[in-house]
Amino acid sequence: MIEEKALAVKWCNDFLETDSNLTLSAISYQYILWSSSKAYETQSFDWVTLNAHLRSSLENRSFTEQFIDVMQNVQTFMDVLKLIKIESELRDFQQFTKIVPFKKLSYARG
Repeated sequence: MIEEKALAVKWCNDFLETDSNLTLSAISYQYILWSSSKAYETQSFDWVTLNAHLRSSLENRSFTEQFIDVMQNVQTFMDVLKLIKIESELRDFQQFTKIVPFKKLSYARG
């Protein structure tokens, strides 16, 4: 797991520092920036790394290919909600990105 996390961190840092041909959604890019600002020491990033490691072993693909696939599949804020399970991390991500999701009102008009 430590090796895979190191690969994920290296890929993210390379992506942020170089002019990559790879295109990610704005929210995926924000997730990587946020993770970088936390030195990749969040439960969310650990979970993404573990998930990519498991999927790579099941699908017989390299970890890096699978990690890139996971990042490319993050297209919406709802996708980020699937990645960030810890409420405090989610609040921190929202504050970092200044995203305020709509909440359904729980009262009836009358």
